[in-house]
Amino acid sequence: MSKVKMISRKARKEPLHDLRTLQQVAAQASRRAMLQAEKAGVSAAYLQNGRIVLRNPDHSTTEVKLVAERPHLSAEDLICQA
Repeated sequence: MSKVKMISRKARKEPLHDLRTLQQVAAQASRRAMLQAEKAGVSAAYLQNGRIVLRNPDHSTTEVKLVAERPHLSAEDLICQA
């Protein structure tokens, strides 16, 4: 006989207010976008170490340009703007 799992009645955090959850969702979305670009045969651009990098479908990378000043964006800033 299997036991029924009890669910806590505590108030749960709203997922979109939990920064760790937002960071995980953003990382998953980035990885998924890179894979979709690769499958579609197009390049994808991203920021890495203060440089804009272009990743080609053959996994080669090309440095596009150096970003003079890295913008500091946090999940909180982006949420507050929405």
